Amino acid sequence: MDLYLSDDNVYHRLVREWKEHKSLIVALDFDLTIYDFHKQDLKFDNVIGLVREGVELGFRVVIFTANKDYELILDYCKQIDLDIVGINKNLLPQFDGSGKIFYNIFLDDRAGLSASYKTLRRVVNAIKKEEI
Repeated sequence: MDLYLSDDNVYHRLVREWKEHKSLIVALDFDLTIYDFHKQDLKFDNVIGLVREGVELGFRVVIFTANKDYELILDYCKQIDLDIVGINKNLLPQFDGSGKIFYNIFLDDRAGLSASYKTLRRVVNAIKKEEI
C-alpha cells in the first residue's frame, strides 16, 4: 500500500498539525453522521462524544452538509451541546471562494466515517495522555 494511504500517515499528519497550531479543524457531516435524518432510531453518541472531546481540546468544528435546514442544524447542535463555529463555512480566509472548505479531518457517513473516527479517536487519546 502507498504510504499516503496508510492510517498511520493520516494520524501523524494530524499530530503534526496539532503540534503546529494547537487546534484542528473538524469538518462534520450532519445527516447520518450526527443526526438521524431518516428517523430510524440510529444513535451517534460515539461520534458526538468524540467531537465534544475535541472541542474541549480546542478543535473547531464546522458542519459540512448538503442539508439546507440551517435552523434545524443549529438547534440540534445546541440540543446535543455540540459547539460549532459554522455551517459550510471556511474558517481560514485564504480558502474563501475556492469552492472547498478547509479542514484537517472530515467525519462523514459517506466518506469513510469508521476510518476517520478511529484516527481522530487515536489523536484525541494521545493529546489527552500528553503523548504529543
